[in-house]
Amino acid sequence: MQLTNIVAILALTVAGAELLFRPHAGTSWDWQLQTPINPAVAVEVVDIDMFDNTAAVVADLHQRGKKVVCYIDVGSWESKRADSSQFPAAVLGAVYNGFPDERWLDIRQIDLLAPILTVRFDQAREKGCDGVEPDNMDGYDTTAHESSGFPLTYDDQIRFNRWVADQVHARGMAVGLKNDINQVNDLVADFDFHVSEQAFQYGEASLLMPFIQSDKPVFETEYELMVSQFCPQASQLNFSAILKHTQLDSYREACR
Repeated sequence: MQLTNIVAILALTVAGAELLFRPHAGTSWDWQLQTPINPAVAVEVVDIDMFDNTAAVVADLHQRGKKVVCYIDVGSWESKRADSSQFPAAVLGAVYNGFPDERWLDIRQIDLLAPILTVRFDQAREKGCDGVEPDNMDGYDTTAHESSGFPLTYDDQIRFNRWVADQVHARGMAVGLKNDINQVNDLVADFDFHVSEQAFQYGEASLLMPFIQSDKPVFETEYELMVSQFCPQASQLNFSAILKHTQLDSYREACR
């Protein structure tokens, strides 16, 4: 291939990257993982389950002027998913606490997970998702939850999370870092937004500031606090904070 053609291809790749959905700090959002969703919610971004919603649902949200982030589990196995039988036994670890039908994955074995997860990312792109919320991105961190059943290290997690980000970006979609608060400094450059749970309840908001400082939104959710207990600080920090039911239905109270 001639050098001029290679340069042209690289230029197109870079230009395409500029077209990615890149939300700014303070972007309004809702998180609805139950179906059917309420498409009329007055926000800029709606985060929905990729498997449980059709391309028509995504298209309807687009027609209403909203961007769509699609939830995909990447760090744990869920028995309910249509592709669950494709996961080799070798990558299935400990049961996820509180979710008896989920098990942690051995994210070191990207070669075994890639054929399954890349199909999921392809499905998100084909449905029209603007971004992806990859869940369970902190399997290594036993300070946050039970052991995954595998001797995962900090570097194992960094490698896997960057692989996820690269795969989603390669398909023209934005990608969020889900929780994984102890790796924010190392990963903020790789991700376009953060999805956080109970950062104010557990005093973790300061750990997420690198996203705000990079003009990337922190999509934050509380479940147990009253809005008066977290909204003043959330608004001051420019977090996109909301109060939700734990089942993530259409109920929503926003700080602003």
